[in-house]
Amino acid sequence: MSALAGPATVPYFVVAVLTFADREAALAALASPEGQAGSADMGNFAVAGVEVTMWEAQD
Repeated sequence: MSALAGPATVPYFVVAVLTFADREAALAALASPEGQAGSADMGNFAVAGVEVTMWEAQD
């Protein structure tokens, strides 16, 4: 992600890309104690809100 010159607004301030072996692994990670703690902590630094989007890549 790069900064835009001028008064344009961008829809996202930070983007994180997490990669997992498959959908089940991603869901298990999010359901783990660490995943739950990370989700609970988002409100401490993402006061404007959080949008989570998942995609599945196909070879």
